[in-house]
Amino acid sequence: MMNQESIDESIERFRRDRQTIRDKMAERNQLYEKAAQNYLSSLQREIETIKRTRPLAETRNQEFREQIANLFQRYENGSIRLKQAIQKTNIEKMNYNDYLIKVYPNYFTDEKKKLKEENQRLMQQLQGFRQQVSNSPVQEIPDIDNEQYDYNDQQKLDQYLGQDVQEQDYQNQQYHFKQIQRQQFEQPLGLQNQSGQSKSNLTKQQEQDFLSEFLIPQQGKK
Repeated sequence: MMNQESIDESIERFRRDRQTIRDKMAERNQLYEKAAQNYLSSLQREIETIKRTRPLAETRNQEFREQIANLFQRYENGSIRLKQAIQKTNIEKMNYNDYLIKVYPNYFTDEKKKLKEENQRLMQQLQGFRQQVSNSPVQEIPDIDNEQYDYNDQQKLDQYLGQDVQEQDYQNQQYHFKQIQRQQFEQPLGLQNQSGQSKSNLTKQQEQDFLSEFLIPQQGKK
């Protein structure tokens, strides 16, 4: 006949088992709470670090953005000033070339042709700059015409010359003729002597030819 466990013993065994389970659950809960506390502490430290470093990072980011913006602004301003200077220089060159074309005498054909070709090249470059200005969505270059540079206004050019073009051509021709005369008078003494000696020799030769043709035959007839 098998030994049967009494009721009291069974109840005691169940009580011990429940206590063991409760102890293990309490231990596991303590380990979980400790791990959770460590996680929360680490998370809190990370949050505090972010709070401390974020303003510095935002400040550095803002400073970097401002530096980039200032750099591009300086580049844009320099580019605008350069384009304005080039446009102004081109217009002044064209004005001066137009002035030379009008005051040069008519026989300066090569010079006038070169000046007209240069004006065409300057005009193309000027139109290219103005096309860039019209296509610029951010900041436009001020119109250079506001500075009273009008290369198409011939009346202003005539007024700048202060005299009629035909009169200027005539004066240039007279000046050119006087220059030639002065160069002739300012020849070295040796060249002037050679020229005078050549004229003297030519005169003597003409005299001998005249005498041989008219006087010598008459003496032979006597």
